[in-house]
Amino acid sequence: MHRFDSMAGLPTALLQAAGNRCLTVVITMFNVERYLEDLLESLDRQADIRAGYIPIVLVDDGSTDRTISIARSWEQRTKFPVTILEQENSGPGAARNAGLDVCETPWVTFVDGDDVLSDCYLSEILDEVESARQSPELLVTNIIRFLEGSRELKNDHPLRYKFRDGTRTVRLEHAPHFFQLSSSTAVFRMEPIRASGLRFDVELMVFEDAKFIGEYLLLFSSPSVRVLHRAQYLYRRRGDASSLVPSAERSTARYLDVPERAYLPLIEISKAGLGRVPAWLQAMIVYDLYWTAKLDIGMDGPARTQSPTVRKKFLELLRQVLTDISVEQIEFARAQYLPSNIRSFFLALKGELDVPSTVLIDRLDPSRSLLRARYSYPVGQEPGEEFTWGGELIEPTFGKRRAVCFFDEMVYMERIVWLPAAREISARINGDRVTFVRGELQEPLPVMHEWVSWSYFVPKWERPSVVEGNHDVGPNLLSDRKVSLRYP
Repeated sequence: MHRFDSMAGLPTALLQAAGNRCLTVVITMFNVERYLEDLLESLDRQADIRAGYIPIVLVDDGSTDRTISIARSWEQRTKFPVTILEQENSGPGAARNAGLDVCETPWVTFVDGDDVLSDCYLSEILDEVESARQSPELLVTNIIRFLEGSRELKNDHPLRYKFRDGTRTVRLEHAPHFFQLSSSTAVFRMEPIRASGLRFDVELMVFEDAKFIGEYLLLFSSPSVRVLHRAQYLYRRRGDASSLVPSAERSTARYLDVPERAYLPLIEISKAGLGRVPAWLQAMIVYDLYWTAKLDIGMDGPARTQSPTVRKKFLELLRQVLTDISVEQIEFARAQYLPSNIRSFFLALKGELDVPSTVLIDRLDPSRSLLRARYSYPVGQEPGEEFTWGGELIEPTFGKRRAVCFFDEMVYMERIVWLPAAREISARINGDRVTFVRGELQEPLPVMHEWVSWSYFVPKWERPSVVEGNHDVGPNLLSDRKVSLRYP
């Protein structure tokens, strides 16, 4: 595979060949008559841009409603140069490939036909791609959830930490947690795409854009990413759950095709080209696996609809994938977003789940002044435990051990105890002192005294700060809080 060095600025020849057009927007559409006008209106509202220099490619993926007629009507009245392509229904990957085939500009981005762009979205991107500064390999825009039913905007995406410090450039080898999965919030260089013949995998209906991004970034020896915090992409969460993401949760492709056609090939490509699996790729896979593992939690989890054969095969594939995922990446994910139960699941499958050094406090019973603590350990390796209250050894007020199963397999054991919450508590497991942590944040607790209250133990993610009002989406959304804003 040809590997590209980091690329500075825009090649003059490419700009001249594109007639001063530097960015193409490819919009994929399938039965979006209810939503398309919102997107097209947001394009016409774009501020501080020369619309005539931004080609818009609308790709209709075999719609059976009024989508194509809405697109043609907009073509007649907009200032953007528009190309409309029609194809038989072939999936989002094939639709994006059709857009790539006609792209003549140095940069390209993709937009889904049911989403919306903030008013400065394109101007923020153009400021970057037209600048003479050292250009990164990938631009990433800020995803904001648009809840269709309530017309609310929520800045609660788990990866929003990437935008905490505003617009900046990071090198992925130094900041692997800045990985990117969505092609709709990414802007790509066309030169390496053309040279490598890179295309979306048309056989994948799930994770196809993340696979494309992974293959794209692996074209570079040391890829860098620039995050644009003011370019906000409003991802519509449909009220009727009719989009591809919710339906994919019950698809067999989520459990078999993604590991076989995406995770494992990306791992092999990186090992063949780099001799290793870069940390950013590991982080990307762990993040996606987290969402898949979540689908098996609860009696009505979407993964429960899969056959025993599929569930068993998924675990086999997961073990293969985790072979090339480091413990360090799993623990880093634990500190950012990964719940303790899924962290234990991954480590257990790797054979790396050890006796814990922390005990998690996740519940308080104020009426009885008791707190609930729990920890996990490998199957068949029950550890010794000691709890001290006020300097004296005590037995838990209540306690039990339970087997934890994922995808029909017992993967680890969990110990749950109720302990007094009124005075100082300490614990040892297998003779070693362990730290109490609260909620899912892995924050050490100070010494507990009689004045501790229930609110102290509630995990931060269960008591978010909420701001309501009729506001524009802007930098105020970029804090590390769950924010709910009305969208007029």
